[in-house]
Amino acid sequence: MKNFIFLLVITFAIACQDNSKSTTDNNSEDSTKIDMKGAYSMTKQIGNDGTKDTLLKKEQLKIYSDRYMMYASPRATDSFGEYGIATYSREGDKVKEYIFYTSTAGEVKDTALLEITKLPNGYKQVIRYVDSNSTFILTEDYDKVGKEPSTKLDGAWKQTRDIFVGKKGDTTRNITKTQFKIYESGYFIWANPNKDPSSNNFYSAYGYGTFKMLSDTLSQETNINSTFYSQLVGKPVDIVIEFSGTDKYKQTIKGPAGEKSVELYERLK
Repeated sequence: MKNFIFLLVITFAIACQDNSKSTTDNNSEDSTKIDMKGAYSMTKQIGNDGTKDTLLKKEQLKIYSDRYMMYASPRATDSFGEYGIATYSREGDKVKEYIFYTSTAGEVKDTALLEITKLPNGYKQVIRYVDSNSTFILTEDYDKVGKEPSTKLDGAWKQTRDIFVGKKGDTTRNITKTQFKIYESGYFIWANPNKDPSSNNFYSAYGYGTFKMLSDTLSQETNINSTFYSQLVGKPVDIVIEFSGTDKYKQTIKGPAGEKSVELYERLK
């Protein structure tokens, strides 16, 4: 149970329906093929310690690309975030997520097994955390959101360079930050961990929301939730996009006084 915070992951699966024998014969293969791609907003989270259910208040967005999953949510105690990123596989009505980076621990190797039930507008997931004395069950409901057309940005990305250019042309490069970003179905998530040198604990800046391509070289992001709430939430940000092939891109955000934030990304494969 001690790891349940950073293992808050969600999934989506289409449950096999018990149809007539002829229908099953014709569609048995399709019934286990689950299209995970999409963006999902959590509507309810319930924890059960074996004796009672407890409703947990939490906002969370999760995005699945074709191979990667990323989730992000605000921490209850401050403006920082909790997030994780993973690859995933599908096994009937279950999904395995292979988490390799979290806000609480940095690089990890964890696996979460999710039991999935289809809901009218999304899905329900159940994760069971078992130790020697008890089983803690975490149940989450999600609605599917986003219906935007596919874009060249869709997928999971890792930042390779982060450069700030001042209004006089002076540059500063951040070489310690690891930032991930994911796009799908008109939604995005970005997050980066930092480590407090005094406590050696991780804390993370994050943001998630909607995006759209205004042209082949210009996107617009609107954060729904973020560490930088007053600066970003509800305020559209225009981002100049330059692709280098299909697996690299550069984004540039211009500030009001002539400064620029330049970030380079490579696609996770």
